[in-house]
Amino acid sequence: MVLLKKLNIKSKVLITVLSLVLISFIIMGSLNYIGAKNSLTTQMEDQALNMAQAQSENIDNWLKIRLAEVTTLASTGIVRNMDVDQIKPGLVYHHERLKEFYELLYVAEPDGTCHLSTGETNNITDRDYFRQAMAGKTLVSDPVVSKATGNPIVVAIAPIKNDQGKVIGAFGGVVLIDTLNRMVSEVKIGETGYAYMLQQDGLTLVHPDKNWVLKKNLLKEADTDSNLLEHLTQMSKGETGLGYYLWDGDEKLISYAPVKTTGWGLAVTVPTKEINASINALAQNSLIVGALCLFILGLALSFMIQLLIKPLLSLNLVSQKIAAGDLSEKVEVNSDDEVGQLAQNFNIMVDNLRGLVEQISTMTVQVADATGQLAGAASETGTAAEQVAISMGELAHGTANEA
Repeated sequence: MVLLKKLNIKSKVLITVLSLVLISFIIMGSLNYIGAKNSLTTQMEDQALNMAQAQSENIDNWLKIRLAEVTTLASTGIVRNMDVDQIKPGLVYHHERLKEFYELLYVAEPDGTCHLSTGETNNITDRDYFRQAMAGKTLVSDPVVSKATGNPIVVAIAPIKNDQGKVIGAFGGVVLIDTLNRMVSEVKIGETGYAYMLQQDGLTLVHPDKNWVLKKNLLKEADTDSNLLEHLTQMSKGETGLGYYLWDGDEKLISYAPVKTTGWGLAVTVPTKEINASINALAQNSLIVGALCLFILGLALSFMIQLLIKPLLSLNLVSQKIAAGDLSEKVEVNSDDEVGQLAQNFNIMVDNLRGLVEQISTMTVQVADATGQLAGAASETGTAAEQVAISMGELAHGTANEA
C-alpha cells in the first residue's frame, strides 16, 4: 500500500487493470483447461471404445466369412462322398483360389487322418476343435501350432455330413495368426497406442510384442495390476467397456469388445500421458496467447493513460509555475471531458487570481499615494503649528515689555 502511494497515476492504473485482467485470465484459463481436459479425455475414450468395437466386429465378420466358406466346401457333393482321390484336386484348386486367406485346406476322416491341400497327411485326433467338429459344431479354433508347418494358426472347421445328416468327417481351413495380426495392427490410436487380442482364457493371441503371442496370460500372472485384471476378466466374459490401469508406473486407458464368433476379446490401449500432452500443448498455446494479449493490452492501456493524463501533467507544470509566482501561464485545453473541464476551470481560476493580484497592486499604489498625501499634510500642519508658536512667543514678549 505504501508502495502504491509512491507510484504515479499511470503506474497505479496499469498495475490495477493488468492485475485484474491477469486474475481473469487465470480463472478463465483454469476453467478452459479443466473443460478441455474433460472433453479430450471423453473424446479419446469414445475413440478407443469405437475402435475396439469396430475392429472386433470386422474380425468377427471376417471369421464368419471363413466359416461360411468351409461350411460351403464341406457341403459339396465331392467332399460329402469322402472319396479322397476325388477330393484332393478340389482341395488344391480351392486352396489356390483362397490362398489369400488360408495357409492350407484339408479334409479330415473320422479317425483324424487329415488330407492336406499340399498333398501331405497327418492326424488331428488330439485337437479339441476336431472333436467338436465331429460332434457337429462349426467353429473357429483357439490358436494352436500347426502340425504341418509349425506356424501359429487358427482353424475354421465345419462337419461333413452325409445325406442322413451323420457326421462323416470335417473340412478345415488353416488361417495364419499373422493374418489376424495384420488386422489387429491396423488399429492405431495416439502416438503409441495399439490393439491386442486375447482368447477367452486370457492367453495372448495377437500382440505387437511377438514374445507375448501364445505365451503370456495376464489373467494368470500375479503382478497384473488389479484394475487391468478386472477389465480383462470382463473382456473374457464377452463384455464391452473401458477403464484405466497402471503399467510400469504409467497410467493407461483400455477399451475392449468381444469377437463374438470365437469368444476372443479385442483390447485397445493408449497411455493417458498422450492425452495430457495434447492438453498441455493446448494450455501452453493458451498461455502464450494470453501473455501476448496481456502485453498488447498493457501497451494500449499505457498509450491511453498517457493521452488521458497529459493534460494533468501540463496542469501540474503550470501549477508549479503559478506557485512560484508566474501568473502568465495557462493550460492548453484539447478536450471537453472531465479533464478538459478541469483545465478550463483552472485557467479561469488563474485569470481570477491574476485579476485579484492586479486589484491588490492597484489598491497598494492608491494606499501608498494616500499615505504620501497624509504625510505632506502632516508636515504642513507641523510648520503651521511652529509658526503659531513663534507668533505667540513674540506676543508674550511684547506684553511683558509694556508692563
